[in-house]
Amino acid sequence: MNLFLMVLGIIAGIIGIIGSVLPALPGPLLTYSTLFILYYIGGENLMPSYNLIYIGVIAGLLVIISNLIPVAATKISGASKSGVYGSIIGSIVGLIMFPPLGVFLGAVIGATLGEYYAFSDVKRSISAGVGSTLGTIAVLFIQFIFSISVFVYFLIKALSLL
Repeated sequence: MNLFLMVLGIIAGIIGIIGSVLPALPGPLLTYSTLFILYYIGGENLMPSYNLIYIGVIAGLLVIISNLIPVAATKISGASKSGVYGSIIGSIVGLIMFPPLGVFLGAVIGATLGEYYAFSDVKRSISAGVGSTLGTIAVLFIQFIFSISVFVYFLIKALSLL
């Protein structure tokens, strides 16, 4: 039974790492689920509940900020409200129409078009699109590092049982 759960954890961790860069999958949450498997297998000795809570809070915050960082980066790049709204609308439309990459392309196209609609300035529009892109890349990097870290933690603890 423990071996089956370890294999399940490895599969969830790998899918979680892939999901950390593909927005169609909840990568950090899938990777975090591996820690519940550890807790089930080894209890408090293998996975203390305070670690489970601490890492869970980080995963939850990561999910929240992963939706805010691209919008904030768009705003920081000098975009107006139209560019920010375009980024938000583009992300939603892109996710629905062209998952998984549509959320990124939608945000960039939405920010660029929103800014162009408001000011008819190509340079300013491109700046908004670049800001959205940089924010998205930052989120992907943070999610990837989190997922890798949690998965390595899972592997180290799971291998200690063998």
